[in-house]
Amino acid sequence: MLSANDSILGTELLTSRPVRVVYKAIQDSRLGHALLFYGEDLAVLDALVKRIAQTLLETQVDILQHPDVFTLGPSGKSRQIRVGKDANEPNTIRALIHDVQMSPVQAPRKVAIIREVDRMNKASANALLKTLEEPPLNTNILLITTRPYDLLATIRSRCMNFRIPTGRSTFDDAEWLRWLRDYEKWIQQLATDPSFGKTSPAHAVLPVFGLTIRFSGILDRLDEASWAIEKESLPQTIDEEQMEAMKAGHHKILRQKMLAHIEKATCDSTKELLLAKTPGVSHAISEAIQTLELCAGLLELNFKADAALEHFLLTSLRLWSRAASSATAS
Repeated sequence: MLSANDSILGTELLTSRPVRVVYKAIQDSRLGHALLFYGEDLAVLDALVKRIAQTLLETQVDILQHPDVFTLGPSGKSRQIRVGKDANEPNTIRALIHDVQMSPVQAPRKVAIIREVDRMNKASANALLKTLEEPPLNTNILLITTRPYDLLATIRSRCMNFRIPTGRSTFDDAEWLRWLRDYEKWIQQLATDPSFGKTSPAHAVLPVFGLTIRFSGILDRLDEASWAIEKESLPQTIDEEQMEAMKAGHHKILRQKMLAHIEKATCDSTKELLLAKTPGVSHAISEAIQTLELCAGLLELNFKADAALEHFLLTSLRLWSRAASSATAS
């Protein structure tokens, strides 16, 4: 029987090898006490872990309302997972550790879910590490992240690691698809016509600002709409600070997906030139992707999305114009 979370998982993911291994281990009572789930889509990872928790606790009720489930995630403006002064401080590692030491209330075991576990600071990570080294009885600790290598190697080594093939979801949004087509068309013009940016500089530069403004509008609209839906499914016990942190995380995930689509569009729009071994194209693709990754890093430091994208597009203008000139010169 499929749970409510399965609506965003899909048959392909649920029958993938990592998921089959997890369920076989549960069936054989050989599941490790700590599991690390990582992939590109945090929402999919969340849904999968909730489904696994339902199986472990032998229930179909909303897992976030279950008395034997303890959850933790980033909070505050810095979106950190705090260690806490003591077990009485909510939404902290120490509070979670205290909770999982207790006996289960209803189920045969307890489940702790730590979302975006890469957001732990050094103190939080060390506190969690001690618990992983001496795990409480009848407890499974499920860790979720899109950035596994930001975790301490010692934490990763004490978990069963599962890379979940979440993929890079596509938005079924007409305005965003038009944005991607316009971006690809602009790249193709720059890469194939060396006179495009010279004889008509305005035609080459103006799309940078148009694409940037449109990107910000689409991001805000999609974020508002999808957050409204996700918010409705959250338990009422979540406080305002946690809610703000989850909202910020939701925005970040959406933004990451859109940047991933831009990376794919960059490669797709120049694929034929690359296959034809057009001079300068391979180098331009490499530098464009590196610039996009740099912009993604700046966004993690609260750099404004429109400024980061504008930097990427202006750099792309230079890269592809240079590539077109190299191809002509050869």
